[in-house]
Amino acid sequence: SRADISDIRATLREMVSETMGARPVYIWLYDPATKCYTTNIEEVEPGLRKICADHPFAATLKENLSPFQSDDMPGVGGKGVRDVFTTTGTVLCSPLVADHEVIGFILQGPDQSSQPYIKDDFDILKAVTTQAAVQIKNIILAQELMGAKEIDAFNRISSFLMHDLKNLTNSLSLISQNARHNIDNP
Repeated sequence: SRADISDIRATLREMVSETMGARPVYIWLYDPATKCYTTNIEEVEPGLRKICADHPFAATLKENLSPFQSDDMPGVGGKGVRDVFTTTGTVLCSPLVADHEVIGFILQGPDQSSQPYIKDDFDILKAVTTQAAVQIKNIILAQELMGAKEIDAFNRISSFLMHDLKNLTNSLSLISQNARHNIDNP
């Protein structure tokens, strides 16, 4: 029911933290302007507050549209991904997927009860993150639609104004032409 992305972000962070018993919980969202995933959480190291699309972590997100653990990253290819987990002190990533598009992701720390995450945890995370991702995507699309409507309204007003200005300049042009021919004839 949230209508603002920052509200969804805060609610999602709290929900995952309480439901999964995880600390910490960090959320990144994709910014199309910078082509990076960004977070506004101060506890995250400044170098990781922005993860660009060419980072190995972003590639891993697109390959795994389901939650995955840091232990699942094999070999050299997983080094960049493991570095993100290690630096943030997290062990589990849940992509935020809406219509096969990764619009963000959640990194969460280990379960406070020291129990490993199980399949049921992954299933509930997938359900929660999909719902949140769809809501975020709907808000983004609504904002884009409002922007397009504002541009359309501006274009309509501009065209009316230009039409009126054109009519006014035509009238002034006719008056000035008439004045040149008839200036001597009162």
